[in-house]
Amino acid sequence: MSLKLNISGQIKRRRRRSRRRRSRRRRRRRRRRRKRRRKEKKKRKKKKKKKRKKKNHLRGEASREEEEEEEEEEEEEEEEEEEEEEEEERKRKEEKEEDEEGRKSRKRKRRRKRRS
Repeated sequence: MSLKLNISGQIKRRRRRSRRRRSRRRRRRRRRRRKRRRKEKKKRKKKKKKKRKKKNHLRGEASREEEEEEEEEEEEEEEEEEEEEEEEERKRKEEKEEDEEGRKSRKRKRRRKRRS
């Protein structure tokens, strides 16, 4: 009886530890994601401010042709930023899928061990 109780205690401890690890990992990922998003937002804001300044400066002296060229450049830059964000999201999804597959395989291994 005492052996059985001890084993169940070990199992509980292991589960608790793995749960903690998982939650820590999640928290860390969330924190990193938030930090990255904040940085990107700041960068975008700065860029926009710079563009606005430039535009206002040009508006005072330059013709419409130059403004149109700048607008085209802005659109291209925005498209590039969107593509980069999509790639990052795709990578995150792939990582998540890999994590899930790893978890499933570990589960299968555990089941096999229990059966044998």
